[in-house]
Amino acid sequence: RKIQSGERRVYGRVRELLRPLVETEIENVIAGKPRSEETSVAASYARIYYEQRCDNNPSKLRALRGTIANKIFIFFFAAFSNSFAMAAWTLYHIMENTNGVGDRVRDEMEKSPGGNVRECAELERCILEIGRLYTPGTVLRKLLKPWTIPLTGTTLCAGATVGMSVYLEGLCHICEST
Repeated sequence: RKIQSGERRVYGRVRELLRPLVETEIENVIAGKPRSEETSVAASYARIYYEQRCDNNPSKLRALRGTIANKIFIFFFAAFSNSFAMAAWTLYHIMENTNGVGDRVRDEMEKSPGGNVRECAELERCILEIGRLYTPGTVLRKLLKPWTIPLTGTTLCAGATVGMSVYLEGLCHICEST
């Protein structure tokens, strides 16, 4: 076996850690465990393969476990690279004090009890704005239950696929949690 170094070693290690999780999720899907709010992305992906590409055939799903693991691996790294870019842009604008955001975030963090960043609305607004400005594409979500769009009052039925920007997804999450 060839010794890997650098990022290839990291990727290989992550895939080694991911494989048992994928195996477990595949067996959960085959066993018919229902989807819930806590269902992982891996389980959802395995379920999609099982229902749409394997015709509910356990042998076919098990045969594709390497493919499923690879696609989940790529999905997770794409998500991480977007997160790192957003973090970098957020830090850049705070350090550059773009439109005074750095001053507002620092002031808010100093006043926050124990420096709890979860209580910092200005920081959250800054992150959402970075997502709106710099993150490409949309996030697709399949609705498990009817959902009313907070800003318009339009109700979408369960099963509808909704595409929205990262900014709007964060905004809708804030609206629903208040």
